[in-house]
Amino acid sequence: MAQNVMLIVMLLFSASISAIIFKKIRFPYTIGLVLVGILLSYICDRSGLDSSAIKLTPDLILYILLPTLIFEASVNIDSRSLMKNLIPSMVLAAPGLVIATVITGAAVYFLTPLDLGGAMLFGALISATDPVAVIGLFKELGAPKRLTMLVDAESLFNDATAIVMFNIVRKIAWGAAGTSAAMSMSTCITGAKDFVVVFLAGLLIGALIGFIMTFIIAKGGNEPLIQVAFTTIVAYTAFIVSDKLGYSGVMSAVGAGLVISYYSKTHLSKEVKQYLGQFWEFSSFLANSFIFLLLGFTENLLLLETAQSKSWFIYIIWAIVAVLVARAVVIFVLCPLIGALRKSDRIEWRYQLIMFWGGLRGAVPMALVLSLPQDFENRQLLVALTLGIVLFTLLIQGTTVKRLISKLGLDRPDAFTLGVTTVARLAAAEKGLARLEALETAEKFPERIINELKQTYNAKIKERREALDSLRKMPEFEIATIRKNLWIESLSVMRSSYNQLDGRGLLSAYTYRDLLSISDQHIDIVLAAGYLPEHSRWSDSGLICVRRNIIQRIVDLLHWKNLTRRVKLGRMAHELEKYFSIFYGSHRVLAMLESSKEIYVDYQDMYEDCKKYFQALNKMSAERMDVMKKRDTEEMQIATRNILQRVIYDAELSELEAMKDNGFITEALADCMISEVEEKIDITKHKTV
Repeated sequence: MAQNVMLIVMLLFSASISAIIFKKIRFPYTIGLVLVGILLSYICDRSGLDSSAIKLTPDLILYILLPTLIFEASVNIDSRSLMKNLIPSMVLAAPGLVIATVITGAAVYFLTPLDLGGAMLFGALISATDPVAVIGLFKELGAPKRLTMLVDAESLFNDATAIVMFNIVRKIAWGAAGTSAAMSMSTCITGAKDFVVVFLAGLLIGALIGFIMTFIIAKGGNEPLIQVAFTTIVAYTAFIVSDKLGYSGVMSAVGAGLVISYYSKTHLSKEVKQYLGQFWEFSSFLANSFIFLLLGFTENLLLLETAQSKSWFIYIIWAIVAVLVARAVVIFVLCPLIGALRKSDRIEWRYQLIMFWGGLRGAVPMALVLSLPQDFENRQLLVALTLGIVLFTLLIQGTTVKRLISKLGLDRPDAFTLGVTTVARLAAAEKGLARLEALETAEKFPERIINELKQTYNAKIKERREALDSLRKMPEFEIATIRKNLWIESLSVMRSSYNQLDGRGLLSAYTYRDLLSISDQHIDIVLAAGYLPEHSRWSDSGLICVRRNIIQRIVDLLHWKNLTRRVKLGRMAHELEKYFSIFYGSHRVLAMLESSKEIYVDYQDMYEDCKKYFQALNKMSAERMDVMKKRDTEEMQIATRNILQRVIYDAELSELEAMKDNGFITEALADCMISEVEEKIDITKHKTV
């Protein structure tokens, strides 16, 4: 036992040291760990140390490490961007996997000693890109947002489809008892049905478990450790329950992660969300580290075994060619077809090239091939082919994909990003110089050092102003980028206003989510079009939550008086909070625009267009609040009283926190009183009398 603990500590130490080194030399961390693992395994063999306990097993991958990586990726994935790219991701993950399985299996069948069943089984386990390998790599490379989303989403779904496909092909080819069975049309149709059921049922089970756990997590209050513990329970419960029921544990973990991610944005405090992010990032680091280090140990065994069987080298090379050809067909045929069906889903050729070459394989194919029984026909050859392809994709494709991204210009910021960065650096330098000049007047520091620093900062400011002037002369920069910057800055102020109001407990989760959703949609439109077109702007009619109006009508038809009253109150509270937030946010935007008027003096038309929009928004929200103020219904009175009470409670919280910081009251006493006020705020969000 003590020896195993020491081995784990040794691996973690090696991973941590490697992370520092690889970061300094800018080498992909996860891929570097494979090399470290091979080196450590070689050292152990040469020194006579027993490293038999250090091995990658299917149970270790599937039930301990994989749920962590899948759940972490699902929790941190951008759900809006995922929905936008769901169709191409699902097409590549499902039909694409089937096509790749058939092409790879057929090629391997003709080029290696494997029979048809074994070849198709190999095609199923090796055709999916592995999220364990791909997600970690693309995070390090800083690839474009949409490209990262396409690869992340495909690899997440691919992982589930690969496991499901592997089990179905194995069942079709060898039957339940492990004996050879004939492949027929009926068995293939049955397999297709099983695939859909296992895939979707896993997703629904995970979403249901995640949804139920959100209520339990809510009971944890503002207790980060407890709530993080609950999310860990969600990840493993969803995976194991679905797997034991015969469905996809991976899709279950994805479903649970997406639900928790959606819930955490509006229901968890900033502190809890920070703890949550740090915990799962650390967990992902541990899981990735152990997987890739242990892959290195396993790859070392492959090199030793393959050296004894020279013919395997040829088979591995043919298998690599087959996998690359299959991946090329899936990407370069399906992606243009998706773009032809849906213009919004068009994937440019550079992205397709990166998706082809960045299709890495890692731990999941290893887990599947190692799960085959020892007496399985041609098992050693299957293991060798899998390990060879994993090694090739990690060490050849993984180490060159960054160079390819750079060669295609996908790592270069666009003119807008360059402009924003330059403006930010210029503003920061000017602020630094102003602070230095303020310190100079105090006459507490040597004049010589002050003058040296002033010269340095004046040179920085001059350099950055010249850089900004140069950018403005670029054809692609011009007016469109300045206008985009103006709109993005304004919409970002609106969004930060909503975050501020929610952080102070003034918004319900429904209102906050609706406001963020519309705000994010507007930012996406500006990033694509450069400005906010008239038809996309926020009209008065778009402020009412349609979902609540539909619910109201259904409840009215059923004549449920008490429920009708609750729905009306909820709708009015939602409406009041929304207009109040828009009024507050647009007021802040107008103040920002007024203070930055001089920056846009040469772009008066676009400045006035943006300013008029927010003036109209501010006026409309004020008028709507005036109209609502005149409503003398009981529901309106309750909604108004509740939001005003929250404003008062917010003032109480500010005073208590100030007293705590000043030491006027003890920390324990302050926390107790703050908790009481926060509980009252929460009550007003659901109060109906």
